[in-house]
Amino acid sequence: MLLRMIRSSLSLKTLILLSVLLLLWGGVFWYKFIYSTNREVINNKTEETLSYLEIIRSSINYNMLISHKEQIQKTIENVGSIKKIPTLRLIDHRGNIKFSSDKNELGKTVSGKSHICLECHTLSDSGAYGFKDVQQNWYITEESHKLRAFIPIKNEPSCSTADCHIHDEKVKINGILEAELPLSSTYNVLKERSIDSLLYGTIFASLILLSVYLMLSKMVIKPSILLYEGLKMVSRSYYAHSLNDSSLDEIGDLARAYNEMTQSLKFEKSDLQEKTKRLSEIMEQKAREVRKTQEQYMHTEKLASLGRMVAGVAHELNSPLTGIIIFAQLLSKRTPS
Repeated sequence: MLLRMIRSSLSLKTLILLSVLLLLWGGVFWYKFIYSTNREVINNKTEETLSYLEIIRSSINYNMLISHKEQIQKTIENVGSIKKIPTLRLIDHRGNIKFSSDKNELGKTVSGKSHICLECHTLSDSGAYGFKDVQQNWYITEESHKLRAFIPIKNEPSCSTADCHIHDEKVKINGILEAELPLSSTYNVLKERSIDSLLYGTIFASLILLSVYLMLSKMVIKPSILLYEGLKMVSRSYYAHSLNDSSLDEIGDLARAYNEMTQSLKFEKSDLQEKTKRLSEIMEQKAREVRKTQEQYMHTEKLASLGRMVAGVAHELNSPLTGIIIFAQLLSKRTPS
């Protein structure tokens, strides 16, 4: 039933086509918009976190040179609490956690196969470490949705020659400064934005669909229905119906062609009726002439029949009269004067 209605209704076909096109366009647009928005938010959060790490590194640089561990620990704790970064840690090049905003982590060791190490290093089959050509200083953990950003603490000459602890000049990186930031609140905001975008997009698409449908209904569907009704009237030999041809588009051209067709058919019908009337008069006149000829013929036949009858009667009377005349002559001869 529904398929039959769709097949027989131009408005339903138009509505379904517009809905599919808007759905595809809205889906692609929504996906690209949400994807780009989410990516921009994560990038901004990452850049913000990395900027905090740069501030911390600059703040603790001097304290590291003079090996002022208490001040380094205090700086990390203060920045973490002020900037609302739950976990800040400083890891040396051997993987030992030297300083952390979470004191329970102090003294622990990070495995060389951990994600944070493998962002910059490569591990060969022989167990030797190398540096990647392209390094990324942040990643997001899949299981807990946390942003982990880090910056390297390079082994600068001022550090390798410091009096507190002399590092080997061959060591390029003394350690890393890492920040771990949960993204649950950020994801909630992004989720709310996605829902709002979907809702507003649906409303906007519905308004567009309704506007386009009303426009098509007024400009295409309604004139098509009127044209269909007009053609039905033409099929019943009614040519007085006309369409509004004020539009300058194709619908207006079609309406003008219809009006010209009805006017032509109306003229031809009038001309045909006039010719039919003339032909009827001629045929009626010919019929009268035929009837008159038939009457004359019948009158002639009657006169001919009467003549034949009179001739027969005269013939019948002539024979007795001839006999009477002969007998009369014979009698007159025998009778004396």
